[in-house]
Amino acid sequence: MSVRLTLKHTKFANEKMGDKSTHAINGISTTSQDELARMGMSKAYHLLAIFLKHDKDVGSFTVWLQSMTSIEDRHAEAPGICLKAWCFHNL
Repeated sequence: MSVRLTLKHTKFANEKMGDKSTHAINGISTTSQDELARMGMSKAYHLLAIFLKHDKDVGSFTVWLQSMTSIEDRHAEAPGICLKAWCFHNL
């Protein structure tokens, strides 16, 4: 699946994460943000922790995210790709 790199992706990947919400991550819609918040994952760093537990593997993280939220298939890879880019720029 091809993911379009958006301004949202570029901005997130190139800035410090701080206390940004999960919605700041490319591909995370308001609906997915709400679903994640109900599970106690309201901050981008919560998803980063899960991404790191998946050894920065976009495919594995995508499967997990789809199992936990109703994220649309066309957006499912974008959060993992965005988090991988953030790791590249910031770790």
